[in-house]
Amino acid sequence: MDTYDFYEYAILNDGKEHWSFYYEQKQERKCRCWALWEDCGHKVHNPLDPCDCCFNPCDHTPDIVTYENGMEVNRQKDCCCGILCCLVFICVAYLIYCLYFTIFIWYDLYVSCCKRRKRVKVFCAGEKEEKISENESFWTNNNTNLYTEAYWCNNYAKLFKCSKCSYQAKSFKEFLDINQISENPVEIANTQNDVTNGGINNETQ
Repeated sequence: MDTYDFYEYAILNDGKEHWSFYYEQKQERKCRCWALWEDCGHKVHNPLDPCDCCFNPCDHTPDIVTYENGMEVNRQKDCCCGILCCLVFICVAYLIYCLYFTIFIWYDLYVSCCKRRKRVKVFCAGEKEEKISENESFWTNNNTNLYTEAYWCNNYAKLFKCSKCSYQAKSFKEFLDINQISENPVEIANTQNDVTNGGINNETQ
């Protein structure tokens, strides 16, 4: 039906059947730096400093101030402390990049090239689409007053069109799994109870 290959339905707090339509897609492969660090629960704000431990040596170099008669006449950075701060900074940066190019880079390559991509469900949510992971429930954060058969038929009837033969149905229930007919025949709104079901795959909750 249109671009949506699957459907789900649920009986919510109002006691009515609510329907949703979706298709599945794989998440795009993205090259990530420090993927192992993020998968361990740490947020990487800056790939150049994943641990947030680097610093500007100048910010930690104290000033040497010269006074005459109680008035400041000269101010300059402490050269010795500045050199020491720079050496500490270089050591920290060296350690970070040694760790990356000996350990973390291999996991990044694995994530980018080999790791199984997660699937997401792309639901029709009226005028827009909503993506959720394959393990999430569409009904958790959605308005229970929406997505009834009447809602879809009255507002989004153009969805009920076969993408293969361009047949325009009057209700989405014409596309439901044909295997439902023998056990649980569905009634189609607007007195269209004799229409055959078929086409869209069934994935109920």
